[in-house]
Amino acid sequence: MNQDKAREFFSAHYEGSLEAGLRQTFEQRLKSDSTLRADYAAFAETMKKIDSALVAEEIEIPIYLSDRIATRLEQERERTAKRNPVLSLWVKGLAFSSLAAVALVSAFLSFGSRGPVSGAGIVDSSPDMSQPTFAGGGSSIVMSYRPHDERMVVVSSGITGKEVQRFTVDSSAPSHPIENHLAGTALFRIEVPADRFSTLLALPGTGTGVPAAGSGTVRDFAVALAGRYHIPILLRTQDDQKRLTWKMQGTDAREAATTSLKDADFAVDQRSNGILNLSDR
Repeated sequence: MNQDKAREFFSAHYEGSLEAGLRQTFEQRLKSDSTLRADYAAFAETMKKIDSALVAEEIEIPIYLSDRIATRLEQERERTAKRNPVLSLWVKGLAFSSLAAVALVSAFLSFGSRGPVSGAGIVDSSPDMSQPTFAGGGSSIVMSYRPHDERMVVVSSGITGKEVQRFTVDSSAPSHPIENHLAGTALFRIEVPADRFSTLLALPGTGTGVPAAGSGTVRDFAVALAGRYHIPILLRTQDDQKRLTWKMQGTDAREAATTSLKDADFAVDQRSNGILNLSDR
């Protein structure tokens, strides 16, 4: 088991879900590889801090309150959540490439529901918002979505698969800003189960210096591409575990992606909305 393969099992080992045989092999590699051992220790420490932060954000209704007060509190919490579904989402994923590990420590994304948002290149002007559309650039984009009736949006870590947040949207608030305040690129899966909509979003942070060459899954490539060119990446594929080897060249993200994916069955599309789309052909 090499270092890259071992890193793929960080989450499963931390969560205790790694199959016995793989766990034994993984732990043997940890004992013999000081670099890998240090990486896993940093991973585990980060996950503990983020788990603690998530727990701290939970608001429990005291059991000694009367039924009437408890009911009123629950109604107010639901009303507030619907008005502004996510003020800050704690990132529960760590993205690893073959040459570098990006730790999203003390991290959060801001998801909002603030009504129409103005600004050149930030709002998708397409009249069809029956499914989510995205527009923007850099570390800030907007999800535009005006379903015919109320829909549940589920946001989860694109690395671990763990749910981060869910909220409802309707036609009254079509624009939902998403910002990454981190140094590293954040990877999230955004789903609308009722519409069978699912996409991975790699949203770059403020950091630079992402290596041009690497190998890993297509998810890892999306993270590396977003970080190197500071451009949001939407990835829609039936196989986000497909493994690639890439070498990004030049200053144009679309050309770099096209060259890197020339032997893979992916289409690369960049429109005026400022986002690079990678999808199955």
